Amino acid sequence: MVCLTKIQSPQRAQATRVENNMKYTVYALIVVLVLSMTAFAANANMNLISAGKVAGTNLNPGTYKLSWTGEGNNVQVNIVGKGVKLTVPATVVNLEKGAQHDAVMKSADGTVQEVQFGGKKFSLKFAGTADSNAGGK
Repeated sequence: MVCLTKIQSPQRAQATRVENNMKYTVYALIVVLVLSMTAFAANANMNLISAGKVAGTNLNPGTYKLSWTGEGNNVQVNIVGKGVKLTVPATVVNLEKGAQHDAVMKSADGTVQEVQFGGKKFSLKFAGTADSNAGGK
């Protein structure tokens, strides 16, 4: 009886392992690059202590769930809570340092202009408010 098996030298086996590791590393880097260049999604809560409005929709005091998706600094924000469900455009603004706490900035007429999130180095500035198209400046 003849047994035909392929026997690899230890050096060839090591080279094959290195080649496979390099392939997996390259694949992982490609996946990371693709994910970083595509749209992103995030979510957070917004607590309104007093009534406000976004895009003309009145918001009663309370907690609202915010979720947003988009590419770059331009996002679409879904606001859900207290019987409200709406989607509005916003700009992600990069902050020099993380916000010390959650904060909602409103204009004199109660329009929500910006939401900051404690410990995060970005805020959401709603479209139609001052500097909302500043692109992080």
